[in-house]
Amino acid sequence: MAVHPNSKANLKPGGGRRKGSKNKITKDLKAAYMEAFDKRGGVQGLLDWAKESPDAFYSQISKMLPKDVDVNTDGEIILKVIYEQGKAGADES
Repeated sequence: MAVHPNSKANLKPGGGRRKGSKNKITKDLKAAYMEAFDKRGGVQGLLDWAKESPDAFYSQISKMLPKDVDVNTDGEIILKVIYEQGKAGADES
């Protein structure tokens, strides 16, 4: 009986991607997004969008922040978060 070409029986020990390497689809998708980002105006396009739609902009930013933060310290930690409506891009010169 023939073994299907995609069967695990055909895998060699030690084969496959290296641990931590990105798969091709993830790599290609990231490259496509970066190309679209550049074609839509890059950083300036992002700033323009943030000014036009601050709610959507900050909604997307919140999705990129870590969901969990584990901090162990014996010292003092000061965390200051400032959000000013309508101030998107205020730091640009």
